[in-house]
Amino acid sequence: MASEAPPFWWEEPDWRALALAPLSAIYALVAGRRMRSAAREKVEAPVLCVGNFTVGGTGKTPVAIALARQARRMQLNPGFLSRGHGGSFAQPRVVDPHHDAAKHVG
Repeated sequence: MASEAPPFWWEEPDWRALALAPLSAIYALVAGRRMRSAAREKVEAPVLCVGNFTVGGTGKTPVAIALARQARRMQLNPGFLSRGHGGSFAQPRVVDPHHDAAKHVG
C-alpha cells in the first residue's frame, strides 16, 4: 500500500493556517498534558502500538493484520486491544465475532 503526502504539506502557510496557529498550540498543550497524565501499566509481555491519534484511512488495520500474520508464522499468539471507537458498550469486553456485531463493539 503506497501513500503520498498531500500537496498542501509543501505549500507556504496562508492566512488560514496563521489564524489557526494559536488554537493549534492550545490543542497541543491540552493533548500533551492528557497523554502525560494517563495511567501507565507495566506488563510482562512485549507490546506494539499501531497508530496514534490518527483517524481512519491511515493504514492501521492492514499493519495490525500483517503483524498478526507474522507473529503467527513465528508461532506466537498475538492479542489485540482496540478502543472500539463508535461502539455502544461502556465497559471493556472480549469480542466474540460470532455474537458481537461491529456496530456494538466499534
